[in-house]
Amino acid sequence: MRCESMKKFCYFGLLRNFLKSSSLIEKYPDLVIPHGMMIDEILTRFEYLYSIERLVCDQQSRRYLLVGTCIILLINGPILARTSMCSLVKNVLSLLDCKNPMSVHILVEFLLEELAKLKADSKWNLLNLSEGLVRITKVAMPISICLLWAIVGRVLKMEITMHRYREFEELALSLGWKPQYSLCQMNAEQREDLDLMLRSINHLIKFLLLDNNDELQEFGYPNHFFQMRGIDLKSMVTWATFIKTDVSAPFKRNAKICSRIREMLGMLERVKSEVAMLPEIEEEKPKGFPPLPVDTFSALDD
Repeated sequence: MRCESMKKFCYFGLLRNFLKSSSLIEKYPDLVIPHGMMIDEILTRFEYLYSIERLVCDQQSRRYLLVGTCIILLINGPILARTSMCSLVKNVLSLLDCKNPMSVHILVEFLLEELAKLKADSKWNLLNLSEGLVRITKVAMPISICLLWAIVGRVLKMEITMHRYREFEELALSLGWKPQYSLCQMNAEQREDLDLMLRSINHLIKFLLLDNNDELQEFGYPNHFFQMRGIDLKSMVTWATFIKTDVSAPFKRNAKICSRIREMLGMLERVKSEVAMLPEIEEEKPKGFPPLPVDTFSALDD
């Protein structure tokens, strides 16, 4: 079985297949991508489609437009996206509700389903897509966070039916206090999965715990998505320390994973000193007080 690193990004053939299977090609015949067309011309055609869709409130077409844009971003290479690519991503996202948790779930679920149909939903692609989107615009942060959780969920076999922000308690419990396997017991694909998971976890720690999330909190995202319990922090540090000791052994040294683990431990140390910890046991509420307002996010629980 090939490693994720062998399945980098997407190809023009996948974009053609997607457009043929979507409703976009019926509404906009100009989106047919002939062989040999340069990416700049493809971007121009998608920008034209955006200019039409901004005047027509067709949510299904807008979701297809998002998927097509994400495929182009992966073809372009999300690390150094050209200016016209960045402009298209920002314009398409402006047509969509990228804050409301249920809307984000619908967008991410649709995106993953369409990429899966094309066999382009590898963990490698999802990670690069998540990084590429948020590098272009912070508006994409909720989508990127959900993609990162999807990657972690696949590696750890977490049952994720709702694409949403999740508590770090869930991650700590899934990781456990000690890795299930040592590095020498892993094959190449498992080591690649470990590397992709560590990259995803590091992004989650940075984006959710160390970056400024005031805008999302003002919108209504609960504070507990941006904090961690002390016991979960300790559990993750213990887990990461086991990995660090394992990968530092001379006969199984892995510089890439070792670098990710050190980055993770460094950020967890920052979390410990910079971020207020969630209480581990709720204090008993005095009798006679009125009930607390219902958490509007409870409908998003798996």
